Amino acid sequence: MQFEILTARCAKVMIVIDILIPGHDRRIDITAPIVERSISPRCFGCIIIDRAAIGRLGASQDCLILLHAGSPPCLVSPKGSSLLRIRSQSGSNTDNTRFGAMKGGFPMRNMPIMRCLAPLLVLTGSLYLLDLPGLAAPPQTPLPAHPQKRLLVIAPHPDDESLAGVALIQKTLREGGIVQIAVMTNGDGFRRAAAKRFRVSHPQASDLYRLGLVRQAEELDAIKRIGLQEQQVLFLGYPDAGLRHLWSTHWSRQTPYAGLNGYRQVPYPRSYSKGSPYSGQAVTDDLRRILTEFHPTDLLYPDPHDVHGDHWATSAFTQYALAGLPIQPNEWTYLIHYPQFPKPRRYRPYRSLRPPDRLQDVGIRWHHLPLQNEEIEQKRSAIFAHRSQVDVMKNLLSSFIRKNDLIGDSTIPELLDVGKQVELVDPMGDQSGEDAVDIRKVTFARTAEQLRIRIDLTRAITAQHRFTVRLRLPDAEAEDPSQIEVKFEHQKLSLSNYPELKGQIDQSITWHSHHNQLLLQIPIYPFQKNHSLLTETEVNLGKSVDRTAWQRLYL
Repeated sequence: MQFEILTARCAKVMIVIDILIPGHDRRIDITAPIVERSISPRCFGCIIIDRAAIGRLGASQDCLILLHAGSPPCLVSPKGSSLLRIRSQSGSNTDNTRFGAMKGGFPMRNMPIMRCLAPLLVLTGSLYLLDLPGLAAPPQTPLPAHPQKRLLVIAPHPDDESLAGVALIQKTLREGGIVQIAVMTNGDGFRRAAAKRFRVSHPQASDLYRLGLVRQAEELDAIKRIGLQEQQVLFLGYPDAGLRHLWSTHWSRQTPYAGLNGYRQVPYPRSYSKGSPYSGQAVTDDLRRILTEFHPTDLLYPDPHDVHGDHWATSAFTQYALAGLPIQPNEWTYLIHYPQFPKPRRYRPYRSLRPPDRLQDVGIRWHHLPLQNEEIEQKRSAIFAHRSQVDVMKNLLSSFIRKNDLIGDSTIPELLDVGKQVELVDPMGDQSGEDAVDIRKVTFARTAEQLRIRIDLTRAITAQHRFTVRLRLPDAEAEDPSQIEVKFEHQKLSLSNYPELKGQIDQSITWHSHHNQLLLQIPIYPFQKNHSLLTETEVNLGKSVDRTAWQRLYL
């Protein structure tokens, strides 16, 4: 029988094998108890595993795993009826090195094994599994040390710092640094959690407000489990499930957003600025004040590619607030919500957390921060302190309990000089709907008189395609919309959300379309007073849509 080992992990008492059976189009996770261990002159080590756990693969007796020093491990049936020789396949993007399988005989007499076997080991407590020899481990990238590190973690909801920030928080504390956490919302828009918590079928606004209080209490409990104190967390109290609306359509303090909790302003007694309107400008003011007062050397916030509206909006708000300040901390990002991430969505503390394949080549440098066993337990305890969330999405939350945390950093592109151009690569296949709207990249170029924006799709542009390019200007005056929105549809251009510019540059914006490319040319003078901009591009075709992440450029 031919099959393929996708992963193999060994611990003191258990081995976990992830196997793909061709023709069945499915994977099998086998967790097999280790019956015996031994050392051989010709092998680094030998493990005997229980036949009952491996029986689905056709083994009639206990099986052997040989761990060779400097060569691939193999799984062998005692009677030599089958052999799996594990060999590395380069270029794989699975959770571990991908393995190929071979048929063949390997008689037991050809494997001299010293029968001085270790006693049967007993599984106790929390089990943290180690990689088998020869398996590819994720790169452990050392982060720069700072003698007076000040880490600011910005979390869209209570629990996000526990899911993604424990390794960096612990590293900062070990180095004698200071940690501050700013929580954007109280997580008070999660109806399913409120229904479960309060045993109601249709949660009302008052129930969601109560959920916000519960989640504040859970957050205070969780941070203590990772070594922090209550005064090290700030609750901003903005609307859960509403941050993207504050960023996009409710920027002004005069047009606040109506939260699912029934309020249009921050209502919670324990809040950074109680009574602030649910508006984008208020969020920006709070973040700039926190950044100025704390003056972080390191800043950890959501990755802009996160697909959750509160997460990508938090990323955009953070970049926007930071762009208008004279501070330059080290910027790190973390990912929580993305298709097929983490893999698998189960409790797997012996596995590594790896970035999604789609985000491997978009300009992010990923760093794997290892967690010690006691730190993994700290992280697990902190996550499970958020009981209202564990009750409704335990698998997702547990899947972040891994051997490492994953953070990224990116170089911020610069358009400082005439003739300079930068490319913002969009993940392939991340669109909703048909691939005719899939954006390959967006290229920005600067001339003496124009800002040129070229959008490349994977397929030819048709008359039905609709394009929107949004440009945010962090250096704009406080109450200005600070956004130029250029729309191209039905072969026509329009400009919105920046009244001061209407009539001045409408006629000067030009466009050219060829095959799969659209080129927009905008006069440079609206940007001359700005030192940076944030940009997002959206393409629609019917119900299909693709959007780039909000990213900033230096001008």
